[in-house]
Amino acid sequence: MTATILRRRYRRLLGVYPSEWRAANETVVLDTLLEAAGPDRHWPSARETLALLVGGGRARIARLRPDAGQRGRRWLDGLHLGAILLTLWWLAVAMGPLVSWLGHGFRDVSRDSPAYDGPSAAYDSVWVVMAAVTAILLLRGRVKAALVALAVWALASLLKPWVIGADPPEGTVAGSLAMTVLEAAVWALPLLAILAVLAWRGGVRSRSWAWLLLPTALVISYEWAPMVWTVTLMVLLVGLLAALPLAVVTGEVRPAVVLAIAGMHSLLSTVLTIEVSVTSAALAVTALAGWGAFRTRQGSGITTGGPISHEDA
Repeated sequence: MTATILRRRYRRLLGVYPSEWRAANETVVLDTLLEAAGPDRHWPSARETLALLVGGGRARIARLRPDAGQRGRRWLDGLHLGAILLTLWWLAVAMGPLVSWLGHGFRDVSRDSPAYDGPSAAYDSVWVVMAAVTAILLLRGRVKAALVALAVWALASLLKPWVIGADPPEGTVAGSLAMTVLEAAVWALPLLAILAVLAWRGGVRSRSWAWLLLPTALVISYEWAPMVWTVTLMVLLVGLLAALPLAVVTGEVRPAVVLAIAGMHSLLSTVLTIEVSVTSAALAVTALAGWGAFRTRQGSGITTGGPISHEDA
């Protein structure tokens, strides 16, 4: 009877190990533990309990962690998805005032800027077209073509002082051009760097067309900017606090990479209108991707599963 009770208690401790490990090793380990315990023991010792719990935790972590090839694949997936979200964010930046102007007219919330007019709408229309082309190419995995489109887009953005005029109106075109170059460096250089890495590594897979629906949810009134800025930083911080331990423990780096890239605009941009939507979307989508990958590996044993479907995200 004593041996039966002790066996049951050891078996409960071994429950922290993955099921496939228990199927292969539980009987041998139980027999060894019972033999070492002797006939008069009713409970596992504290040392045995701690060793079994720690060993089970290590076995589960080892089961989740990807091999070297999968780790590289996930870094690329994170970079690719982050680049898509960042491109869609800049697409929405241009869509917001343009849609508002077409529907109701638009004026900057500070009231210090002139009314949004035809030249501004024309400039933002070019942004919308170039951003949409770049986003579509990225979604279909055409990274080199997207890199070319992004370069053309960045160069076209330098025409802003001649299309819209000096900003402020009493300033000079040269001064506005210098500011435009700085703005282009802020939004274009991170994307150019990411796409260059993706083009160099190759093997980027296509994504779902449903991503193109995202910018329609990102057109938020500029009057919400201060609140959106605060909420964005909170969402980004919470997301990264959750994603970084996930990356360290399980090797699932995609949520952390995507949130870091998608959060660039929160730190670099002065347009504070739609960050919370894109960051929240990044958090939700990458959390789902991480959970899907976890479930795939859980069903396939200690070794990692095969490549993820082309349309899984």
